[in-house]
Amino acid sequence: MTKPGWDADIAQRVGRAVKSLREAETPRMSAAKLAERTSQYGFALTKAQISDLELGRKKTVTVAELITLAAALGRPPIELLYPDLPDAPVDVWPEFGTTSFTALQWFSGEITGRDIADVPLTAASTNDRVQAAREYARLKSDVGRAARKAIENDLSPDALEALRAAKSLLAERKSLLRQNGWPVDDDDE
Repeated sequence: MTKPGWDADIAQRVGRAVKSLREAETPRMSAAKLAERTSQYGFALTKAQISDLELGRKKTVTVAELITLAAALGRPPIELLYPDLPDAPVDVWPEFGTTSFTALQWFSGEITGRDIADVPLTAASTNDRVQAAREYARLKSDVGRAARKAIENDLSPDALEALRAAKSLLAERKSLLRQNGWPVDDDDE
């Protein structure tokens, strides 16, 4: 059973964050200007839609609206969803409160629902895939740094060995990801 108004609570929280960030711009950004910016991101919101969200008249916010508003404001979407970081209370799901930071951690896959509540742990609820993606991104970054260092050091043997080692770790991670059926690019192979 869904808590009545939980979706409206989310929309209200996002609306307050949008208004606060918009008004904090220098010079102060109007709702009309924000609407204009959203159209530049390919999902135009009207001034009326933005005003209704900010004033609490809009009772829901879609993922597309959240992402577009965040992009237009130059902020990550999570900052609109949980604007009162780190410790303000928030219902992470209906009738279950936690801190804004803990909600952010769950939303981003850093922790599981089980880490914050007694919820059933299933393969779909674990954050293994998120953690694997983070490790993969870190290894890709390591390869880039090692390649730059090799070039800066005129391809010294030590720098080239570090680059080979970084590429080897990345190849191992890609292999594991592919074994799980997860998509990875082949740009650096």
